[in-house]
Amino acid sequence: LQWAEVEIAKWLPNASICPVLGSTAHRQKAYKTYNTGFMVIGYEAARIDIATLANIPFDVIICDEIHRLANTRTKLYKALKNLKSSYRYGLTATPVMNSALDLYGILNWLRPGCLGNYWGFINRYCVKDIWGSVKYFKNMDELAARCKPYIIKKTLVEVGMQLPEYT
Repeated sequence: LQWAEVEIAKWLPNASICPVLGSTAHRQKAYKTYNTGFMVIGYEAARIDIATLANIPFDVIICDEIHRLANTRTKLYKALKNLKSSYRYGLTATPVMNSALDLYGILNWLRPGCLGNYWGFINRYCVKDIWGSVKYFKNMDELAARCKPYIIKKTLVEVGMQLPEYT
């Protein structure tokens, strides 16, 4: 949360920031006092407090480390699917950590339905073994083309000047 608050203050010094931290009572107080600006909350607190957050109509939701939403079967993914917003953005340096299935979870959270339903995705891009596990992937050029409108990829050369020196 500190990183988000520092970055918001750096780029939008007059922005209102509502950090959501601490006990359930502290978090509930933060939700009640939130009016406009940025609400900064961690994934686990959001999952725990989803009943409250699901009733807040957000304009924009930005998820840092969005690869945490790659698995559509997790409690976190299922909870955050209930959030209402006009726009959703995700930030990560590693959108594909384990397999191409990670892209389905991330993009389905960001833009539901853009890759079709889960089973259609599996049938189009996965080859299964006799036990039903994914053996390997197919049609990867097509999948890359379908994902391209939703991904901004920067190389180290492009962002290197913005990074601190390696220590």
